[in-house]
Amino acid sequence: MELFHINSIIFFELLLLSLHLVFEFLSINCNPLGQCLQTESSALLQLKRGFTSGDLDTWQLSTNCCIWEGVTCDELSERVIGLDLSNRLIAGMIDPSLFNLTSLRALNFYNNQFHGISIPNYGWDRLANLSSLDLSYAGFAGKIPFGIFRLTNKPIFLRNMSSLRELHLDNVDLSSYQNEWCGALANFTPALEKLTMAGCSLFGASCSSLSRLPLLYALDLSGNNLDSSIFFFIFQFYFSILASSYRKPFQRCFSQANISTKKIRAS
Repeated sequence: MELFHINSIIFFELLLLSLHLVFEFLSINCNPLGQCLQTESSALLQLKRGFTSGDLDTWQLSTNCCIWEGVTCDELSERVIGLDLSNRLIAGMIDPSLFNLTSLRALNFYNNQFHGISIPNYGWDRLANLSSLDLSYAGFAGKIPFGIFRLTNKPIFLRNMSSLRELHLDNVDLSSYQNEWCGALANFTPALEKLTMAGCSLFGASCSSLSRLPLLYALDLSGNNLDSSIFFFIFQFYFSILASSYRKPFQRCFSQANISTKKIRAS
């Protein structure tokens, strides 16, 4: 009887130990979103403190930033790779802590209320993995800093952005830069696929340098004051893609974009 009692105790102790190990395993391995890195959580909270308004109620201290609204984390590295702050009524300033999120691949500030501030001049070179950037209709006032589109040196805004695939600058005033923006894009964003610059106060001759972007398939220059040479540019742009498709038919037509799906707006 005593032996049975001892064996029962050992059995229950082993059972409790097994259950403990199972729960430990589940707590570590069954969170598909991962646990936000402390440094990146702090960077996001610092970014939020720079905002005077905005719908970011889930951004709270001592919670996992990977489950915050608008935040996407990589499941393996647990780093923040996406930040979608579109349509959140955000006003205030963009804190430099944004540029501590060095694994960002997509950044979206579309349709906010950044009245009275300019797009930050420094820090973009730290976002080397950024492939999608949307700053359109965000209420940025004034001009983009001149250094962004300077051709003599690498523009600060575009430096180290060779992987950028989408760039949306709709309603950002670029009137003081004439065609310098065009050369900067052609030189420093070779992987660009989508470009929208509607209502950017562009004027004069259109930008023929954009035809040097081999992957570009969606372009919106509507709402600007470009002269009639825009039609020649579209003609040249269209047939450069057509010629490239003949040279590499499978690569161009399937992995990138067929001529029939090409989008151009320049009205």
